[in-house]
Amino acid sequence: MRLHQKEGKIVALLFLILFLFAPHFAFAGVAVVLSGEACTDSEKWRIVDESLADDDQLHEILVNVPSSESSGLKKVTLLRASQKSLAAKAALTGAWNYWYYRATLAMKLPVYAESGFQNMVRSLPASNVFAGAAKSCAKRLQYSFKGIKPDSEYAKHESDDAAFFKTLEEPDSSRALRQYQRLYDSAKTNGDSGRADALAVAMSQDLYRLNQFKDASRIAGDVDKKGDHYAEALLVMAWSSFRLRDYQVAVGHAFSLLKAYPQSFEALEATWLAAAGFLEACLEKDGQKTLDYYKNQALKLDQWFHDHQADYAKDPLAFYYDQVKGTEMPFLIKSEWLKSARMRELQARLNSLADEQERLDGWLRDRSVTPLDDVQNHEGTLREYYKKLLGIEVKNKLTHAQATLNADIEKGQLLETDIISAIAQSSVRNQGPAAKDGANAVPPITKKVVWQRSGFTKGMADSKEELWRDDLGNFVGDFKNSCKH
Repeated sequence: MRLHQKEGKIVALLFLILFLFAPHFAFAGVAVVLSGEACTDSEKWRIVDESLADDDQLHEILVNVPSSESSGLKKVTLLRASQKSLAAKAALTGAWNYWYYRATLAMKLPVYAESGFQNMVRSLPASNVFAGAAKSCAKRLQYSFKGIKPDSEYAKHESDDAAFFKTLEEPDSSRALRQYQRLYDSAKTNGDSGRADALAVAMSQDLYRLNQFKDASRIAGDVDKKGDHYAEALLVMAWSSFRLRDYQVAVGHAFSLLKAYPQSFEALEATWLAAAGFLEACLEKDGQKTLDYYKNQALKLDQWFHDHQADYAKDPLAFYYDQVKGTEMPFLIKSEWLKSARMRELQARLNSLADEQERLDGWLRDRSVTPLDDVQNHEGTLREYYKKLLGIEVKNKLTHAQATLNADIEKGQLLETDIISAIAQSSVRNQGPAAKDGANAVPPITKKVVWQRSGFTKGMADSKEELWRDDLGNFVGDFKNSCKH
């Protein structure tokens, strides 16, 4: 009994040592193990299955890491000749795919390789040694595409960023503010102004949510005026000033946003906010003029959505390609696509994938290597995968934009109702006490204004509530007309 226990401990110890020296999923029954990290200079493979160790061709395939275009092409040619023999060995599931895309990476086809690695991660069990290696390669390539070195400060701070965003969910902002200041200072020190601005916007929006408007405006003021996040920062500053009843400053921030970013949903929100600020500052007619501009912009967008809803619902990707090339599409919608980093990334990958595949096929044709049918099918699947992702992103952007517009129109109708009422009350007060009961008396507003929209309800509708909501998703309020002219 003791002998068996001792043998069991020895076996367990051996497996522990094997696991430690082969960190990527080394376990009983595997054919190969990996030491070091895949797609780096430390990547080293070793065959541990004795039945495969004496096969020179398998050794060439499973151990030698291609480091140049010529060695990558040599590996691809060898893999295509050995595909069936590799597929017959259950212990080598994923080997062919990994080394094929690892070879194309050596041939300077990074997008093609990364899409293949991603496909492996999706289709193979996480415990598969080649799935683990593919995941490592895909991550390094993603960093590379974004211009980030895997050992950079940005990569090292990923866990810190995740912890920071977790603190934003807490009811008390003190811990989030401490984390923010540390990460913001670090980003500034490392010259990463984009990351610093993103942190500032997130922190300011959270402070706004907690009704800490002065701090929200202060943090939003840290955002670079020439950066990609300044429109969001201006909106936070405008709303914070509005909530502090500093309507002059709120209107100033709103018009700054409208001037700098006229074709954006932030500008549409800012126009509404400026009109509301004028109303609360007892400048109803200025509010009405500003709201008229807002109304005109919103209803133009509304008409466009009504005219094209069926088209983008049917085939969002075809609709996207058609609209981006044309001039009919409102630039506000087009700009939502053009400024989307995710959409730019997907489109760039799709374009690069086609170019790189053409180069690879050309190399193989020059060497009279016949493409395998299942490889061609797989390559087509990769293209369709990115097309599908891009189509989903297009539809999501349009759906979100239309939902935002619907909410903006509702707010506009409520604001117009209040402005009309405020102007009417001002007129009565200016005419003196006799006007209240005279022939020129203005009846009170009892119904909400409803704008005429294509395909929607027209005319006037009963007003069930005089409420509006800010686009930061936090505050619901109404107007209290306390002006005395």
